[in-house]
Amino acid sequence: MIVIPLGPVGASHYRPMFVHAFGLLVIAFSIVGLRSRVFRDECSLDYETVRPMTWITAPLVHDNLALFLLNVMFFWLLGLVLESRFGFGKFAGSVFVVALSHALTSQVFFFWMEAKDVPLQGNMNGLTALNFALIVVALIYAYDRKLSFLLHLIFYWKRFSISIMTIAGVYLAAVAVVLGSTGGPFDLIHFTGFLVGLLFAVFLTMSGIVPEQGVNLIERVFEKKFVAHEVELNPKSEAEVQAELAQQEQVEWDEALPNLIRMASEGQFAELHQWMSVLLANNRYAKWDSELLRKLIQSYTKQQQWAEANRYLHIFKTDFPDQMTVPLRLSWTHVLLELGRPRSAIRILKSLEGVAIQRDQKSIVTKLAERALEQVKAGILEPGDDS
Repeated sequence: MIVIPLGPVGASHYRPMFVHAFGLLVIAFSIVGLRSRVFRDECSLDYETVRPMTWITAPLVHDNLALFLLNVMFFWLLGLVLESRFGFGKFAGSVFVVALSHALTSQVFFFWMEAKDVPLQGNMNGLTALNFALIVVALIYAYDRKLSFLLHLIFYWKRFSISIMTIAGVYLAAVAVVLGSTGGPFDLIHFTGFLVGLLFAVFLTMSGIVPEQGVNLIERVFEKKFVAHEVELNPKSEAEVQAELAQQEQVEWDEALPNLIRMASEGQFAELHQWMSVLLANNRYAKWDSELLRKLIQSYTKQQQWAEANRYLHIFKTDFPDQMTVPLRLSWTHVLLELGRPRSAIRILKSLEGVAIQRDQKSIVTKLAERALEQVKAGILEPGDDS
């Protein structure tokens, strides 16, 4: 039977890279340390002597094969989840700060024990304390994440997932068994990694260093955002932002236009103009479409709202002069006569000279011309020039 870890379930913000590099470093140091006690002692944190370099090297070496395999496996599984949330730099910094903090805390504790005349002999090493600290950080920032595994048993393959907290529970139980059978009383100092991890997680929450994406158990429990996050993963260039905005506006206009044409046909003028005014103010692609104007002119004419029909006929003539068909000009002439503007109506009719007109349209032109002349003879004065 073979169980192969595949990685975190769901979307990951970053590709885990540091966890692989650090894991290989631990493997290299530990293999040498397991074969050479001199090397292992040089890298381990001594109970009685201050050697600053060992504050960094102590987590890299192990003196127990079972604990070494267990620690490396769990660090790798936990690191896959945390680095996918934190990113390379922030996860690497977290590992360094936590390891250094625990080493300094342990060194102070050993000095205090020595001051109390407690006999000390030996040293401390391994990833155990660091893993304990990262468990707390994972509880705060990734407690809802799962890891995917592939189970291979002869011809049987099955994919399944386990929550990171379940894996942490298995790790704690296994560490307790190993330390209980082979460890000494001072190995309990590893468990202070939980406190270091909690203090570090609180620091991360208060400082806002970790990106806002994802959960934060501290903020969820207190129902409060401690820092207004402004961190954006994979920030986009100004050109990319503008391109996305333009695409969104184009889609918005393409979806709105058929509805606007329908509203114009149904005479829903108030709703149409309210929606159109918003679009014209906020969407670069919004404009008076020729079909929209035709429907609007027809509806206003049908409802005998001559002033509004005349207004949008002017807009149509300005924006689409090559689409001023004979029926549209005749309709405009009719609107102008209803508004009492016979001279403007006559100018529209004169624009039809030399234009191919159908037989049924000629009778309409004659009637409109006669009506315009009657209004002129009646002395109707126009309020302005609509040419």
